[in-house]
Amino acid sequence: MFENRHPSIALYNILLKGSCQAHDYKRAIQIFDTMNCEPNKVSYTIMISHLLDIKEFQEAVSLLNHMLCDTRVVLDSKLFGAAIKRLLDQNHLLDAKMLLVFIIQKTVSFEASFVNVLLGYYAKKGMMKHGEAVFQFMIKRGISPTLITFNTLLLGYSVSNQVPSGERIYHLMITGSVNVSPDIVSSTTLLKCYCNNGYFAPNVITFATMIKGLLKAGNLDCAHEFMHEMKCLKIHATQKFYGMVLDGLQSNGCVSLADSYFREPENDKFNKYVVVWNIMIKGAIANDLFELSKAYKKEMQHRSIQLDGKTFGPMLIAFYGQKFTAEADELVDEMRKLGIPIQYAYNDLKMAY
Repeated sequence: MFENRHPSIALYNILLKGSCQAHDYKRAIQIFDTMNCEPNKVSYTIMISHLLDIKEFQEAVSLLNHMLCDTRVVLDSKLFGAAIKRLLDQNHLLDAKMLLVFIIQKTVSFEASFVNVLLGYYAKKGMMKHGEAVFQFMIKRGISPTLITFNTLLLGYSVSNQVPSGERIYHLMITGSVNVSPDIVSSTTLLKCYCNNGYFAPNVITFATMIKGLLKAGNLDCAHEFMHEMKCLKIHATQKFYGMVLDGLQSNGCVSLADSYFREPENDKFNKYVVVWNIMIKGAIANDLFELSKAYKKEMQHRSIQLDGKTFGPMLIAFYGQKFTAEADELVDEMRKLGIPIQYAYNDLKMAY
């Protein structure tokens, strides 16, 4: 009955995706090789992504090359950028270079994000002769550098201890000579460059300034790198620094990360202060984790840490707002028993509602 019917490319792509999700590599290859129609961009993307996931890099490069030769397929620089990034991350430099040669020969329409991947690889290695060559290639192709491009150049000059070159890039950004302005990552990268080259020795205030700015900008990866570097340099956190990091992580919705930092043994000396617990409770409430906020409050009481108005304020606002009236009323009663002026809570509620 169905012998004269042929599956559509859409059905083949569904089968390919299902096989890949089931980690049935052989089945996926079999489907791809025996399709009764020509693969499209989606087919290639599914297969190449899967090959990269299972670290069959040479197979992935071969299929990418095949895709480049397929005149029916609209080439996607994002896919090639992701592929080259994976190859570079796994130190398959020859495969990445081979793929890049294929791409250049086919004159794929590049996006800045693609070139930034290559630039990032060389910058992290401090190989700035290669990095600068990539940047010049970008300019020759008429690709407008982005903020990430210039921040990556700054990173490369920092890693390779080329302070004057880093200053030159930063100067171009702040004077408007290029089409982007510096952000907190630009500033912290240049500051780190100065520290690495002995212009001054970083201390807890240096790191606090950089990490606070990065957390405010939502750049958690860079903030985490600086926190790790701070530990390596044996620069110890202060109470103020500790509270700032907890608040910054909570503000970015990283409740689990904040809790992990909070639970680190070396930080327990700070946890005897009510202000720290208030930060944790406020963060839990802000992220709609009401049970966690109650757990923090209970742990405070277990540790005999005296609660104050700022402990109760966020909980009251949230509980009344969520119609948890009975629990909110219990908190008010508890405040009275502890001798905490109810007026503070009323003021918070008035401001909230």
